[in-house]
Amino acid sequence: MYVTFPSEEVAKEIVRQLLAEKLIACGNLFPISSLYSWEGQMQEEKEIAAHLKTTNTLIPGIRARLIELHPYEVPCIVDWAMDGNERYVSWVEKSVR
Repeated sequence: MYVTFPSEEVAKEIVRQLLAEKLIACGNLFPISSLYSWEGQMQEEKEIAAHLKTTNTLIPGIRARLIELHPYEVPCIVDWAMDGNERYVSWVEKSVR
């Protein structure tokens, strides 16, 4: 999953919560510069992007949980089917509930 956050502090707090709830196996955080249109105005912000590793079956629940926890009115929460090398996928599956 790909999610953006307003700060590293917020990103870490939410990723730690998802880890504690065993919804994700891992979260990678990256500083990014975002340019976007909001309410008809061009915006430019520093944000933190997160790649969250989980199983396909947990994605709907994580999406709902992110909406509960996220401070943005319209958070960026994008997901796609997880696939990868067999050992990594096995580790992810064993790391979540």
